[in-house]
Amino acid sequence: AIYTFDDLGPVISLISPSTGTMNATPTTVTVFFNISLLFSSLDSTDIQVSGTCTSLPTVTYLNVSGATASFGLTGAICASSETVILSMDGSSVTDATGNLGSGSQTATYTIDNVGPTPRAISPGSANFQNIPTTILVTYDKSILASSVIASDLVVAGTCRALPIASVVSVVGA
Repeated sequence: AIYTFDDLGPVISLISPSTGTMNATPTTVTVFFNISLLFSSLDSTDIQVSGTCTSLPTVTYLNVSGATASFGLTGAICASSETVILSMDGSSVTDATGNLGSGSQTATYTIDNVGPTPRAISPGSANFQNIPTTILVTYDKSILASSVIASDLVVAGTCRALPIASVVSVVGA
């Protein structure tokens, strides 16, 4: 008879979504391991929540499927620039043969839920002999190029024929 000795437990490798800036706290977090987990070795207390949000999210246990564990996050109240930090220590889980896990992962989510604001329009108000053909709008933060459309630009005045606005390019987005 040949026996295989398995003394290697699951190793935590990644929390998804990964660290980054978001407009809201994620509602589902997935934790990846290198091998399948024992379903009963996980619960909602295995993910630690910290951060600066007014009200940190509550972790609810969702699902274990093979080497993946998914957790739900509910009830977060976060203003812009506040953070949610999720940490998991892999030593709290086991595989089907009872081997303890190892490793740890942390994901930090910084909330940015305030949209961009126009800061300057160039050329500014003035008396022109000819209507400017290019207008530069500067925002306080980077913008998504595809989010700027011609109808965002309002052309008004007392000219007999007002120019038609079009978006030529977005720089620095």
